[in-house]
Amino acid sequence: QPTTVLKELVWRVANEAWKQRWFTYEEKKNQLFYYRTPQDVTPLGRVELSCATFTYPLKAESGTFHIKTPERTFILKVKGTGRPGPSQPLRQLLLFASVSRTT
Repeated sequence: QPTTVLKELVWRVANEAWKQRWFTYEEKKNQLFYYRTPQDVTPLGRVELSCATFTYPLKAESGTFHIKTPERTFILKVKGTGRPGPSQPLRQLLLFASVSRTT
């Protein structure tokens, strides 16, 4: 099954500090899995994209976007983009995930 590695993502929960996490996307499951380091074999958790919504707050830090699931909201930031929202490769992935969800 195709797996895409997403690098240079940081995330935070509520008002906590940003933490670097490494994400992989599994197309068949339509899920993001996140890891503490790129060497980790076991993920810390996952984000179910089949029922998620994506937002790009205009007043947020550059590169920041949110993935909202019924369970929680993930606040993510792509380092070094210089503009709001995710980078081009991640935008393509999120577009694919949202299209997969509707078909």
